Amino acid sequence: MPNFVFDVDCVLTEPRMPMDPEFEKFFRNWMQGKSVYITSGSTYIDIRKQLGDIVERVNGFFACQGNTLYIGGNQIYDMIWHCDDLVKVLEDFLAKSPYPLRCSGHIDRRSGMLNFSSIGSKANREQRIAYNKWDAVEKERQHIVNYINTYFPEVCATIGGQVSIDMAPRGCDKGQLRGKIDGPIYYFGDQVQEGGNDWLLVKMLGKDDKVFPVKNWPDTWEILKQGQ
Repeated sequence: MPNFVFDVDCVLTEPRMPMDPEFEKFFRNWMQGKSVYITSGSTYIDIRKQLGDIVERVNGFFACQGNTLYIGGNQIYDMIWHCDDLVKVLEDFLAKSPYPLRCSGHIDRRSGMLNFSSIGSKANREQRIAYNKWDAVEKERQHIVNYINTYFPEVCATIGGQVSIDMAPRGCDKGQLRGKIDGPIYYFGDQVQEGGNDWLLVKMLGKDDKVFPVKNWPDTWEILKQGQ
């Protein structure tokens, strides 16, 4: 039996938003009798706000890129990462960012990882879209990712979601899920291209695994309705 593994933002929900009520009803019914896992760079608390008790009903929830695992709402393990030098570099990038808007939540220490956003994780939907369009032209996040991966070789930095960058010690990213889930993985992600934060798992998958690239939760819903 395959293990269905889902990212959250742009896969099950709009970024930082709760599930669509109709899709949530469908998804709860669809999960019955299947092996289902959720993964995200976000924390358990944040994802529970989006998915409700679905995070407790799946086989496991790998939060913070897999650096902490919850089963039935109980934390099974948690990783601590000391990264003060990297935080100082991110503070410098934040101070020098040419993007004019600042919301709160720029540097977020999570279990075994850091999340960085020059606009801030508290930006609303419209602000996220505007930054994402600007970044697509200016490549601010890609520049920061390239710098970190060059000057902090022990760290893996990737673009995450609409406005952020995820960083973790090499080997402590979503790729670690391949060694923690037995059997085939059917993965649904929106950043599966090389350089995206889903790519770190995708490149670890084998011939019995499958990848379903999606752009939003309606894409996911359509694939699931087709019999996956």
